[in-house]
Amino acid sequence: MKKNVIYALIFIFLFSAWTNVCAENFSYAQLLKSYSESDLQLEELSVSLSQAELNLHKELLDSDMSWSVSSGSSSLGVDDTGIDFSTSPTLNLKFPSASNTTVKVTSPMSVSSVFSTETTNFSLNGAGVSVSSDFISSKDETTELSIEKKERSVLEAERKIASREISVEKAFLNELKTIYNNKLSVYEAEQSMLSAQTSLDTLVAQGYDKTSLKYRKAEMSYKSAEHKYDQAVNSYKTQLSVFCVKAGISVTDDFSVDIPDVKLANISDYPKEKYTEIESADWSSYINTKDRDISSDFTLSSNEGVSFSAGSGGSGAGSSSRSGNNFSATISAGITAKKDDLSFSAGVDIPINSSTKKPSLSFSITWTPSNKEAATIDDMTITNDLMKEAFAKQNAESSYDNAVSQYNAKRDSLTWEYNMNVEELKMYEEYLDDIEKWYKQGLVNRSEYQQAKNSYEDSYYAVVVSKIDKLIYNLDLKSLFVNY
Repeated sequence: MKKNVIYALIFIFLFSAWTNVCAENFSYAQLLKSYSESDLQLEELSVSLSQAELNLHKELLDSDMSWSVSSGSSSLGVDDTGIDFSTSPTLNLKFPSASNTTVKVTSPMSVSSVFSTETTNFSLNGAGVSVSSDFISSKDETTELSIEKKERSVLEAERKIASREISVEKAFLNELKTIYNNKLSVYEAEQSMLSAQTSLDTLVAQGYDKTSLKYRKAEMSYKSAEHKYDQAVNSYKTQLSVFCVKAGISVTDDFSVDIPDVKLANISDYPKEKYTEIESADWSSYINTKDRDISSDFTLSSNEGVSFSAGSGGSGAGSSSRSGNNFSATISAGITAKKDDLSFSAGVDIPINSSTKKPSLSFSITWTPSNKEAATIDDMTITNDLMKEAFAKQNAESSYDNAVSQYNAKRDSLTWEYNMNVEELKMYEEYLDDIEKWYKQGLVNRSEYQQAKNSYEDSYYAVVVSKIDKLIYNLDLKSLFVNY
Protein backbone atom coordinates (compact mmCIF):
# COMPACT_ATOMS: atom_id res chain seq x y z
CA MET A 1 0.00 0.00 0.00
CA LYS A 2 2.76 2.41 0.89
CA LYS A 3 4.40 1.77 -2.47
CA ASN A 4 1.14 2.65 -4.24
CA VAL A 5 0.88 5.85 -2.25
CA ILE A 6 4.41 6.82 -3.22
CA TYR A 7 3.64 6.14 -6.88
CA ALA A 8 0.50 8.26 -6.63
CA LEU A 9 2.46 11.14 -5.11
CA ILE A 10 5.08 10.89 -7.82
CA PHE A 11 2.32 10.95 -10.46
CA ILE A 12 0.71 14.01 -8.89
CA PHE A 13 4.02 15.82 -8.75
CA LEU A 14 4.88 14.98 -12.35
CA PHE A 15 1.34 15.86 -13.53
CA SER A 16 1.49 19.26 -11.85
CA ALA A 17 4.94 19.99 -13.24
CA TRP A 18 3.94 18.83 -16.73
CA THR A 19 0.77 20.94 -16.86
CA ASN A 20 2.68 24.02 -15.73
CA VAL A 21 5.37 23.53 -18.36
CA CYS A 22 3.22 22.25 -21.25
CA ALA A 23 0.11 24.38 -20.78
CA GLU A 24 -0.44 26.21 -24.05
CA ASN A 25 -0.93 29.95 -23.66
CA PHE A 26 -3.54 31.84 -25.72
CA SER A 27 -4.26 35.50 -26.31
CA TYR A 28 -7.61 36.54 -24.86
CA ALA A 29 -8.53 38.65 -27.91
CA GLN A 30 -7.54 35.98 -30.46
CA LEU A 31 -9.31 33.19 -28.59
CA LEU A 32 -12.48 35.29 -28.22
CA LYS A 33 -12.41 36.13 -31.94
CA SER A 34 -12.10 32.45 -32.83
CA TYR A 35 -14.88 31.55 -30.39
CA SER A 36 -17.21 34.24 -31.79
CA GLU A 37 -16.73 33.17 -35.40
CA SER A 38 -18.64 29.95 -34.72
CA ASP A 39 -21.75 31.82 -33.51
CA LEU A 40 -24.50 31.43 -36.11
CA GLN A 41 -26.78 33.95 -34.44
CA LEU A 42 -24.29 36.73 -35.14
CA GLU A 43 -24.37 35.81 -38.82
CA GLU A 44 -28.17 35.79 -38.79
CA LEU A 45 -28.28 39.22 -37.16
CA SER A 46 -25.87 40.55 -39.79
CA VAL A 47 -28.34 39.46 -42.48
CA SER A 48 -31.16 41.20 -40.58
CA LEU A 49 -29.09 44.40 -40.48
CA SER A 50 -28.49 44.18 -44.22
CA GLN A 51 -32.23 43.82 -44.82
CA ALA A 52 -33.00 46.80 -42.57
CA GLU A 53 -30.55 48.90 -44.59
CA LEU A 54 -32.21 47.77 -47.83
CA ASN A 55 -35.64 48.70 -46.46
CA LEU A 56 -34.35 52.17 -45.57
CA HIS A 57 -32.84 52.59 -49.04
CA LYS A 58 -36.15 51.62 -50.65
CA GLU A 59 -38.03 54.07 -48.43
CA LEU A 60 -35.68 56.86 -49.52
CA LEU A 61 -36.20 55.92 -53.16
CA ASP A 62 -39.98 55.96 -52.73
CA SER A 63 -39.82 59.43 -51.19
CA ASP A 64 -37.75 60.86 -54.03
CA MET A 65 -38.91 62.10 -57.44
CA SER A 66 -39.83 59.27 -59.78
CA TRP A 67 -41.05 59.02 -63.33
CA SER A 68 -42.21 56.47 -65.83
CA VAL A 69 -42.87 56.38 -69.57
CA SER A 70 -45.25 54.01 -71.27
CA SER A 71 -45.98 53.43 -74.93
CA GLY A 72 -49.52 52.49 -74.04
CA SER A 73 -51.56 50.28 -76.30
CA SER A 74 -50.29 50.54 -79.88
CA SER A 75 -51.62 48.92 -83.02
CA LEU A 76 -50.68 48.80 -86.69
CA GLY A 77 -52.99 47.70 -89.48
CA VAL A 78 -51.92 47.24 -93.11
CA ASP A 79 -53.93 46.06 -96.13
CA ASP A 80 -54.32 46.86 -99.83
CA THR A 81 -56.29 50.05 -99.11
CA GLY A 82 -53.90 51.72 -96.71
CA ILE A 83 -52.24 51.86 -93.28
CA ASP A 84 -53.80 52.54 -89.86
CA PHE A 85 -51.61 53.25 -86.81
CA SER A 86 -52.62 54.25 -83.27
CA THR A 87 -50.74 54.63 -79.97
CA SER A 88 -51.32 56.08 -76.47
CA PRO A 89 -47.99 57.15 -74.89
CA THR A 90 -48.07 58.27 -71.27
CA LEU A 91 -45.61 60.13 -69.04
CA ASN A 92 -45.99 60.07 -65.24
CA LEU A 93 -44.05 62.27 -62.83
CA LYS A 94 -44.26 62.03 -59.03
CA PHE A 95 -42.84 64.53 -56.52
CA PRO A 96 -43.63 63.11 -53.04
CA SER A 97 -41.63 65.81 -51.24
CA ALA A 98 -43.38 68.63 -53.14
CA SER A 99 -46.88 68.45 -51.65
CA ASN A 100 -47.22 64.98 -53.15
CA THR A 101 -47.53 66.50 -56.62
CA THR A 102 -48.32 64.19 -59.53
CA VAL A 103 -48.09 65.15 -63.21
CA LYS A 104 -49.57 62.95 -65.91
CA VAL A 105 -49.23 63.56 -69.65
CA THR A 106 -51.25 61.46 -72.09
CA SER A 107 -51.24 61.68 -75.88
CA PRO A 108 -53.46 59.14 -77.63
CA MET A 109 -53.02 59.62 -81.38
CA SER A 110 -53.91 57.90 -84.62
CA VAL A 111 -52.63 58.14 -88.21
CA SER A 112 -54.31 56.66 -91.26
CA SER A 113 -53.13 56.68 -94.84
CA VAL A 114 -55.25 55.80 -97.91
CA PHE A 115 -53.28 54.52 -100.89
CA SER A 116 -55.90 55.26 -103.57
CA THR A 117 -56.25 58.96 -102.72
CA GLU A 118 -52.75 59.40 -101.31
CA THR A 119 -54.20 61.17 -98.25
CA THR A 120 -53.07 61.02 -94.63
CA ASN A 121 -55.28 61.76 -91.63
CA PHE A 122 -53.86 62.57 -88.18
CA SER A 123 -55.85 62.97 -84.95
CA LEU A 124 -55.39 63.43 -81.20
CA ASN A 125 -58.33 62.33 -79.12
CA GLY A 126 -58.20 62.77 -75.30
CA ALA A 127 -54.64 64.03 -75.07
CA GLY A 128 -53.93 66.12 -72.01
CA VAL A 129 -51.91 67.15 -68.99
CA SER A 130 -53.15 66.77 -65.42
CA VAL A 131 -51.59 67.96 -62.17
CA SER A 132 -52.67 67.08 -58.63
CA SER A 133 -51.27 68.36 -55.33
CA ASP A 134 -51.99 68.08 -51.61
CA PHE A 135 -51.84 71.64 -50.30
CA ILE A 136 -52.82 70.73 -46.75
CA SER A 137 -52.15 67.11 -45.80
CA SER A 138 -49.90 64.97 -43.67
CA LYS A 139 -48.25 63.23 -46.64
CA ASP A 140 -44.87 64.96 -46.29
CA GLU A 141 -44.76 64.42 -42.53
CA THR A 142 -45.88 60.81 -42.96
CA THR A 143 -43.06 60.18 -45.42
CA GLU A 144 -40.55 61.77 -43.05
CA LEU A 145 -41.89 59.69 -40.17
CA SER A 146 -41.66 56.50 -42.21
CA ILE A 147 -38.02 57.24 -43.05
CA GLU A 148 -37.26 57.92 -39.39
CA LYS A 149 -38.80 54.57 -38.41
CA LYS A 150 -36.72 52.77 -41.00
CA GLU A 151 -33.59 54.52 -39.69
CA ARG A 152 -34.55 53.37 -36.20
CA SER A 153 -34.89 49.80 -37.51
CA VAL A 154 -31.32 49.97 -38.83
CA LEU A 155 -30.11 51.33 -35.49
CA GLU A 156 -31.89 48.59 -33.54
CA ALA A 157 -30.47 45.94 -35.87
CA GLU A 158 -26.98 47.30 -35.13
CA ARG A 159 -27.74 47.25 -31.41
CA LYS A 160 -28.87 43.63 -31.59
CA ILE A 161 -25.51 42.70 -33.09
CA ALA A 162 -23.68 44.62 -30.35
CA SER A 163 -25.85 42.95 -27.71
CA ARG A 164 -25.19 39.51 -29.17
CA GLU A 165 -21.44 40.20 -29.20
CA ILE A 166 -21.67 40.95 -25.48
CA SER A 167 -23.66 37.75 -24.90
CA VAL A 168 -21.10 35.71 -26.82
CA GLU A 169 -18.23 37.18 -24.81
CA LYS A 170 -20.11 36.47 -21.57
CA ALA A 171 -20.67 32.86 -22.66
CA PHE A 172 -16.97 32.67 -23.51
CA LEU A 173 -16.01 33.99 -20.06
CA ASN A 174 -18.46 31.73 -18.24
CA GLU A 175 -16.99 28.69 -19.97
CA LEU A 176 -13.50 29.84 -19.02
CA LYS A 177 -14.72 30.35 -15.47
CA THR A 178 -16.10 26.80 -15.40
CA ILE A 179 -12.80 25.44 -16.69
CA TYR A 180 -10.79 27.30 -14.06
CA ASN A 181 -13.23 26.31 -11.31
CA ASN A 182 -12.80 22.69 -12.40
CA LYS A 183 -9.06 23.22 -12.23
CA LEU A 184 -9.50 24.55 -8.71
CA SER A 185 -11.45 21.41 -7.90
CA VAL A 186 -8.52 19.34 -9.16
CA TYR A 187 -6.13 21.12 -6.79
CA GLU A 188 -8.58 20.87 -3.89
CA ALA A 189 -9.07 17.14 -4.53
CA GLU A 190 -5.31 16.74 -4.78
CA GLN A 191 -4.92 18.55 -1.47
CA SER A 192 -7.43 16.21 0.17
CA MET A 193 -5.60 13.19 -1.22
CA LEU A 194 -2.28 14.48 0.11
CA SER A 195 -3.83 15.06 3.54
CA ALA A 196 -5.25 11.54 3.52
CA GLN A 197 -1.85 10.16 2.54
CA THR A 198 -0.16 12.09 5.34
CA SER A 199 -2.61 10.62 7.85
CA LEU A 200 -1.89 7.17 6.49
CA ASP A 201 1.90 7.72 6.73
CA THR A 202 1.50 8.90 10.32
CA LEU A 203 -0.29 5.68 11.29
CA VAL A 204 2.46 3.62 9.67
CA ALA A 205 5.10 5.59 11.57
CA GLN A 206 3.17 4.97 14.80
CA GLY A 207 3.33 1.22 14.17
CA TYR A 208 -0.30 0.50 13.33
CA ASP A 209 -0.82 -2.79 11.57
CA LYS A 210 -2.43 -2.74 8.12
CA THR A 211 -5.19 -4.98 9.43
CA SER A 212 -6.07 -2.61 12.27
CA LEU A 213 -9.38 -0.77 12.17
CA LYS A 214 -7.77 2.66 12.37
CA TYR A 215 -5.41 1.93 9.49
CA ARG A 216 -8.17 0.48 7.33
CA LYS A 217 -10.33 3.60 7.90
CA ALA A 218 -7.44 5.85 6.91
CA GLU A 219 -6.78 3.68 3.87
CA MET A 220 -10.43 3.95 2.77
CA SER A 221 -10.28 7.73 3.24
CA TYR A 222 -7.26 7.87 0.98
CA LYS A 223 -8.88 5.71 -1.71
CA SER A 224 -12.00 7.89 -1.57
CA ALA A 225 -9.88 11.02 -1.93
CA GLU A 226 -8.00 9.44 -4.81
CA HIS A 227 -11.29 8.61 -6.56
CA LYS A 228 -12.53 12.19 -6.15
CA TYR A 229 -9.26 13.44 -7.55
CA ASP A 230 -9.63 11.24 -10.65
CA GLN A 231 -13.18 12.52 -11.09
CA ALA A 232 -12.03 16.15 -10.84
CA VAL A 233 -9.29 15.58 -13.43
CA ASN A 234 -11.74 13.88 -15.80
CA SER A 235 -14.30 16.68 -15.40
CA TYR A 236 -11.66 19.31 -16.08
CA LYS A 237 -10.38 17.60 -19.22
CA THR A 238 -13.90 17.00 -20.56
CA GLN A 239 -14.93 20.65 -20.11
CA LEU A 240 -11.65 21.81 -21.65
CA SER A 241 -12.15 19.58 -24.71
CA VAL A 242 -15.67 20.94 -25.31
CA PHE A 243 -14.38 24.50 -25.05
CA CYS A 244 -11.49 23.85 -27.46
CA VAL A 245 -13.92 22.59 -30.11
CA LYS A 246 -16.12 25.69 -29.72
CA ALA A 247 -13.08 27.97 -29.87
CA GLY A 248 -11.74 26.27 -32.98
CA ILE A 249 -8.41 25.24 -31.44
CA SER A 250 -6.71 21.88 -31.08
CA VAL A 251 -7.89 19.85 -28.11
CA THR A 252 -5.29 20.00 -25.36
CA ASP A 253 -4.91 18.57 -21.86
CA ASP A 254 -4.19 21.96 -20.36
CA PHE A 255 -4.01 25.58 -21.42
CA SER A 256 -3.93 29.12 -20.09
CA VAL A 257 -5.40 32.41 -21.25
CA ASP A 258 -3.99 35.85 -20.54
CA ILE A 259 -7.11 37.13 -18.79
CA PRO A 260 -6.91 40.96 -18.71
CA ASP A 261 -7.15 42.60 -15.31
CA VAL A 262 -9.72 45.34 -15.95
CA LYS A 263 -10.92 48.13 -13.72
CA LEU A 264 -14.48 47.67 -12.53
CA ALA A 265 -16.80 50.12 -14.28
CA ASN A 266 -19.20 52.31 -12.34
CA ILE A 267 -22.82 52.65 -13.38
CA SER A 268 -22.56 56.39 -12.78
CA ASP A 269 -20.04 56.52 -15.68
CA TYR A 270 -22.93 55.88 -18.09
CA PRO A 271 -25.48 58.61 -18.98
CA LYS A 272 -28.85 57.86 -17.42
CA GLU A 273 -30.71 58.76 -20.61
CA LYS A 274 -28.80 55.99 -22.43
CA TYR A 275 -30.15 53.32 -20.07
CA THR A 276 -31.81 50.90 -22.52
CA GLU A 277 -35.28 50.94 -20.95
CA ILE A 278 -35.29 54.73 -20.52
CA GLU A 279 -34.03 55.33 -24.07
CA SER A 280 -36.63 52.91 -25.47
CA ALA A 281 -39.47 54.56 -23.52
CA ASP A 282 -38.33 58.03 -24.65
CA TRP A 283 -38.16 56.90 -28.27
CA SER A 284 -41.62 55.33 -28.16
CA SER A 285 -43.07 58.49 -26.64
CA TYR A 286 -41.29 60.68 -29.21
CA ILE A 287 -42.32 58.70 -32.29
CA ASN A 288 -45.90 58.17 -31.07
CA THR A 289 -46.26 61.90 -30.35
CA LYS A 290 -44.96 62.72 -33.82
CA ASP A 291 -47.36 60.19 -35.33
CA ARG A 292 -50.29 61.74 -33.51
CA ASP A 293 -49.29 65.29 -34.43
CA ILE A 294 -49.28 64.63 -38.17
CA SER A 295 -52.76 63.12 -38.09
CA SER A 296 -54.62 66.24 -39.23
CA ASP A 297 -58.44 66.45 -39.19
CA PHE A 298 -58.35 68.84 -42.19
CA THR A 299 -57.02 68.16 -45.68
CA LEU A 300 -57.06 70.21 -48.88
CA SER A 301 -55.98 69.01 -52.30
CA SER A 302 -56.29 70.29 -55.85
CA ASN A 303 -56.20 68.96 -59.35
CA GLU A 304 -55.71 70.88 -62.60
CA GLY A 305 -55.47 69.79 -66.19
CA VAL A 306 -56.04 70.39 -69.86
CA SER A 307 -57.24 67.90 -72.42
CA PHE A 308 -57.49 68.46 -76.11
CA SER A 309 -58.30 66.86 -79.42
CA ALA A 310 -56.91 67.71 -82.82
CA GLY A 311 -57.15 66.30 -86.28
CA SER A 312 -56.10 66.99 -89.85
CA GLY A 313 -56.97 65.60 -93.23
CA GLY A 314 -55.06 65.94 -96.49
CA SER A 315 -55.04 64.82 -100.11
CA GLY A 316 -52.73 64.71 -103.09
CA ALA A 317 -49.11 63.52 -102.99
CA GLY A 318 -48.98 63.47 -99.21
CA SER A 319 -49.89 67.14 -98.80
CA SER A 320 -52.52 68.19 -96.30
CA SER A 321 -55.27 70.76 -96.53
CA ARG A 322 -55.35 73.48 -93.84
CA SER A 323 -59.12 73.67 -94.09
CA GLY A 324 -59.37 70.16 -92.75
CA ASN A 325 -57.61 71.00 -89.44
CA ASN A 326 -59.68 71.06 -86.23
CA PHE A 327 -58.78 71.66 -82.62
CA SER A 328 -60.73 71.63 -79.33
CA ALA A 329 -59.66 71.64 -75.67
CA THR A 330 -61.01 71.64 -72.14
CA ILE A 331 -59.33 73.30 -69.16
CA SER A 332 -60.35 71.88 -65.79
CA ALA A 333 -59.57 72.67 -62.18
CA GLY A 334 -60.90 71.41 -58.85
CA ILE A 335 -60.39 71.23 -55.12
CA THR A 336 -61.26 68.68 -52.44
CA ALA A 337 -61.48 69.51 -48.74
CA LYS A 338 -62.24 67.35 -45.74
CA LYS A 339 -62.88 68.30 -42.13
CA ASP A 340 -63.98 65.75 -39.53
CA ASP A 341 -67.25 64.27 -40.79
CA LEU A 342 -67.71 66.74 -43.70
CA SER A 343 -66.11 66.59 -47.14
CA PHE A 344 -66.51 69.05 -50.01
CA SER A 345 -65.35 69.01 -53.61
CA ALA A 346 -65.79 71.48 -56.44
CA GLY A 347 -64.59 71.69 -60.02
CA VAL A 348 -64.83 73.82 -63.14
CA ASP A 349 -64.51 72.80 -66.80
CA ILE A 350 -63.90 75.46 -69.50
CA PRO A 351 -64.15 74.28 -73.11
CA ILE A 352 -62.16 76.00 -75.87
CA ASN A 353 -63.19 76.02 -79.52
CA SER A 354 -66.10 73.69 -78.87
CA SER A 355 -69.64 74.13 -80.17
CA THR A 356 -71.05 71.21 -78.19
CA LYS A 357 -69.70 71.87 -74.67
CA LYS A 358 -70.48 74.70 -72.27
CA PRO A 359 -68.49 75.98 -69.28
CA SER A 360 -69.64 74.07 -66.20
CA LEU A 361 -69.26 74.13 -62.42
CA SER A 362 -69.73 71.02 -60.30
CA PHE A 363 -69.64 70.46 -56.56
CA SER A 364 -70.58 67.92 -53.92
CA ILE A 365 -70.94 67.79 -50.13
CA THR A 366 -70.75 64.61 -48.09
CA TRP A 367 -71.63 64.20 -44.44
CA THR A 368 -70.58 61.04 -42.59
CA PRO A 369 -71.91 61.21 -38.99
CA SER A 370 -70.13 58.00 -37.98
CA ASN A 371 -66.77 59.74 -38.52
CA LYS A 372 -67.50 62.00 -35.56
CA GLU A 373 -68.00 59.05 -33.22
CA ALA A 374 -64.90 57.36 -34.62
CA ALA A 375 -62.92 60.56 -33.96
CA THR A 376 -64.14 60.52 -30.34
CA ILE A 377 -62.94 56.94 -29.95
CA ASP A 378 -59.58 57.94 -31.46
CA ASP A 379 -59.25 60.73 -28.88
CA MET A 380 -59.95 58.28 -26.04
CA THR A 381 -57.39 55.86 -27.50
CA ILE A 382 -54.80 58.65 -27.58
CA THR A 383 -55.48 59.38 -23.90
CA ASN A 384 -54.91 55.70 -23.03
CA ASP A 385 -51.72 55.62 -25.12
CA LEU A 386 -50.37 58.68 -23.31
CA MET A 387 -51.01 56.98 -19.95
CA LYS A 388 -49.23 53.83 -21.12
CA GLU A 389 -46.25 55.87 -22.27
CA ALA A 390 -46.11 57.61 -18.89
CA PHE A 391 -46.20 54.23 -17.10
CA ALA A 392 -43.41 52.92 -19.35
CA LYS A 393 -41.23 55.91 -18.43
CA GLN A 394 -41.94 55.43 -14.71
CA ASN A 395 -41.10 51.71 -14.91
CA ALA A 396 -37.87 52.54 -16.77
CA GLU A 397 -36.89 55.06 -14.09
CA SER A 398 -37.61 52.50 -11.36
CA SER A 399 -35.61 49.85 -13.22
CA TYR A 400 -32.66 52.24 -13.47
CA ASP A 401 -32.76 53.04 -9.74
CA ASN A 402 -32.80 49.31 -8.92
CA ALA A 403 -29.88 48.71 -11.29
CA VAL A 404 -27.85 51.47 -9.61
CA SER A 405 -28.38 49.91 -6.19
CA GLN A 406 -27.74 46.37 -7.40
CA TYR A 407 -24.60 47.08 -9.42
CA ASN A 408 -23.04 49.35 -6.81
CA ALA A 409 -23.44 46.58 -4.21
CA LYS A 410 -22.07 43.98 -6.62
CA ARG A 411 -19.15 46.21 -7.50
CA ASP A 412 -18.21 46.60 -3.82
CA SER A 413 -18.47 42.84 -3.32
CA LEU A 414 -16.27 42.03 -6.33
CA THR A 415 -13.70 44.62 -5.30
CA TRP A 416 -13.46 43.13 -1.80
CA GLU A 417 -13.27 39.56 -3.11
CA TYR A 418 -10.60 40.40 -5.68
CA ASN A 419 -8.44 42.26 -3.16
CA MET A 420 -8.72 39.37 -0.70
CA ASN A 421 -7.74 36.82 -3.35
CA VAL A 422 -4.75 38.93 -4.46
CA GLU A 423 -3.60 39.30 -0.84
CA GLU A 424 -3.98 35.57 -0.28
CA LEU A 425 -2.04 34.81 -3.46
CA LYS A 426 0.81 37.03 -2.33
CA MET A 427 0.90 35.23 1.01
CA TYR A 428 0.96 31.74 -0.54
CA GLU A 429 3.55 32.85 -3.09
CA GLU A 430 5.93 33.92 -0.30
CA TYR A 431 5.17 30.70 1.60
CA LEU A 432 5.87 28.58 -1.50
CA ASP A 433 9.21 30.33 -2.02
CA ASP A 434 10.23 29.41 1.54
CA ILE A 435 8.97 25.81 1.26
CA GLU A 436 10.79 25.38 -2.04
CA LYS A 437 14.08 26.45 -0.42
CA TRP A 438 13.50 24.12 2.53
CA TYR A 439 12.57 21.27 0.20
CA LYS A 440 15.82 21.65 -1.73
CA GLN A 441 17.67 21.66 1.58
CA GLY A 442 15.87 18.46 2.66
CA LEU A 443 14.10 20.14 5.57
CA VAL A 444 10.59 19.27 4.34
CA ASN A 445 9.33 16.26 2.42
CA ARG A 446 7.77 16.13 -1.03
CA SER A 447 4.24 15.91 0.37
CA GLU A 448 4.62 19.17 2.30
CA TYR A 449 6.13 20.85 -0.72
CA GLN A 450 3.29 19.63 -2.94
CA GLN A 451 0.70 20.87 -0.46
CA ALA A 452 2.27 24.33 -0.46
CA LYS A 453 2.40 24.31 -4.24
CA ASN A 454 -1.26 23.30 -4.47
CA SER A 455 -2.25 26.07 -2.06
CA TYR A 456 -0.45 28.56 -4.29
CA GLU A 457 -2.10 27.19 -7.44
CA ASP A 458 -5.47 27.28 -5.69
CA SER A 459 -5.08 30.94 -4.77
CA TYR A 460 -3.66 31.78 -8.22
CA TYR A 461 -6.70 30.44 -10.04
CA ALA A 462 -8.98 32.09 -7.51
CA VAL A 463 -7.49 35.41 -8.68
CA VAL A 464 -8.01 34.37 -12.32
CA VAL A 465 -11.68 33.61 -11.61
CA SER A 466 -12.00 37.01 -9.89
CA LYS A 467 -10.62 38.67 -13.04
CA ILE A 468 -13.23 36.82 -15.09
CA ASP A 469 -15.97 37.95 -12.68
CA LYS A 470 -14.85 41.56 -13.18
CA LEU A 471 -14.99 41.19 -16.95
CA ILE A 472 -18.48 39.67 -16.76
CA TYR A 473 -19.61 42.48 -14.44
CA ASN A 474 -18.41 45.14 -16.90
CA LEU A 475 -20.17 43.37 -19.79
CA ASP A 476 -23.40 43.07 -17.79
CA LEU A 477 -23.22 46.77 -16.99
CA LYS A 478 -22.43 47.69 -20.59
CA SER A 479 -25.43 45.71 -21.86
CA LEU A 480 -27.77 47.92 -19.80
CA PHE A 481 -27.00 50.96 -21.97
CA VAL A 482 -27.21 51.75 -25.68
CA ASN A 483 -24.34 52.94 -27.89
CA TYR A 484 -21.68 51.71 -25.44
